[in-house]
Amino acid sequence: LAIFMFISGYFFKDLPERRYVRAFFSFLLKKVKSLLVPYYIINGLFLLLGTVLLKQGFTFLTPFSFSRWLISPWTRLYTVTFSVPTWYMIALFIAEIGFLILRKIIRTIFKKDFLSEIIMLMLTLGLGIVAVSIARGGTASITALVYLRSAAMLFFMQFGLFYRKYLEQRDTFPSIPYFLILLAIQFLIIILSGNAPLSPGLYALYEFEPLGYDYFLCGLTGLLFWIRISRLLASVPYRSRLVIFAGNNTKYIMSFHVSGFFLLNCLFDKIRSAGLQNGIMMGFSPQTFRSYLYYVWNYNVRANLLYYAAGMGLSLIAAWIIRKISAIITGKIRTNNCAHQ
Repeated sequence: LAIFMFISGYFFKDLPERRYVRAFFSFLLKKVKSLLVPYYIINGLFLLLGTVLLKQGFTFLTPFSFSRWLISPWTRLYTVTFSVPTWYMIALFIAEIGFLILRKIIRTIFKKDFLSEIIMLMLTLGLGIVAVSIARGGTASITALVYLRSAAMLFFMQFGLFYRKYLEQRDTFPSIPYFLILLAIQFLIIILSGNAPLSPGLYALYEFEPLGYDYFLCGLTGLLFWIRISRLLASVPYRSRLVIFAGNNTKYIMSFHVSGFFLLNCLFDKIRSAGLQNGIMMGFSPQTFRSYLYYVWNYNVRANLLYYAAGMGLSLIAAWIIRKISAIITGKIRTNNCAHQ
């Protein structure tokens, strides 16, 4: 998730000073189209599907209601559906709007570009630490957590923007010592935290490790690791169209991969009921499958590659269908507009 936020910040562009208010509402509309509209369509359909599957004995789902669909994402942590990973669309929407407003305030106060970016780095890190502290205190309401998790995202967005503007052109350190330094930092984190597990749970800011704030340091080392891996991969002349398509459709991978897991579990359930159980399905429990959405990660690691293929496969097929339909609709709108003109 730190990588998602980093990418958002890396491609972020400040709005022009002239006609700022108009540009702000244009930005807002763009984010509504790219984040909120897909979110509501996908989650509405999955809530309707959940209503049907509840009658088939799948007790982990929640039925459709307009308040659950329209209001819950803004007032409490979202209900469990197959598209529960799309919670980040709401969180990212809140974070990006907040990020834009915060940058406007800081850049108005501090006129020098580099100084304003440094202030933004410190401020967003401070806000993230405060958000984690409140969440770890156990007193935050469920509604507050919806907005605190967005506050914890701001630092990685700012780091993405800062990296693009000031660090990327200076990132020329040789790869071997680069990776050794990152590895040393990770070992230092392990020692300082007493080997505590890092389980940040950004969805609800829960289960942070005892120190609470290594999350940001670990996030930075992870980002720096994958930035260098990406640069090394970028030098490879071969480009896989499938990998590029997957990279351009992470929104739909987040939306549909759990459905792919579910369909594979349905297949395992049918095979087991037919008396054809094999080693891959050893220990499969139909009862737990019907009562626990995340059963996929619990019973047999030997099936992990199958789940990966099912989750990615269904997601990419869905992305291809959605993009085809969108292209057809967009083409018809343009044709009609040209004919009208």
